[in-house]
Amino acid sequence: MYAALMITMLLGGLWHGAAWTFVVWGALHGIYLVIEKVFKHKVPIKINFWNGIFFAFLTFTCINFTWVFFRAREFSTAQTMIESMLFLNPDGVMLLGYFDLLKVGIITVALFLTHWYMRRHTVKMVAENLPAWLFATVWAVMVFLLLIAQGSGEQFIYFQF
Repeated sequence: MYAALMITMLLGGLWHGAAWTFVVWGALHGIYLVIEKVFKHKVPIKINFWNGIFFAFLTFTCINFTWVFFRAREFSTAQTMIESMLFLNPDGVMLLGYFDLLKVGIITVALFLTHWYMRRHTVKMVAENLPAWLFATVWAVMVFLLLIAQGSGEQFIYFQF
């Protein structure tokens, strides 16, 4: 079962591109899934508020490091990015100002809390418990923010094939 999971994730990495960085991206995802399955099977833990936050943060952190390999064209670039993420690159150029970092931090915390909350709830449950006007407003704001946050217009990766 674990071998099939690893093969699937490695093939998923290769499907995204013919580069070793994509293979590492797929391998890391596979390793994370195998660790999760082994851990759930061997060590039954009842998820509560605090360890739920911890596990969500751990997942978020691991996946953020994994995505470095998806975006980096070479391992040297990935290494520089990871060193910068860990504040180990004193010569790195600051790409975002402090206000932009604050905005990213607020959005990250909001997404993290949303992810944590939605682990035990469905969109249908949320919709049933909110007034229709509030639910519609939240969705409209999210769509609006997606539309105005298109950035530099870099081509979506799947359109490059």
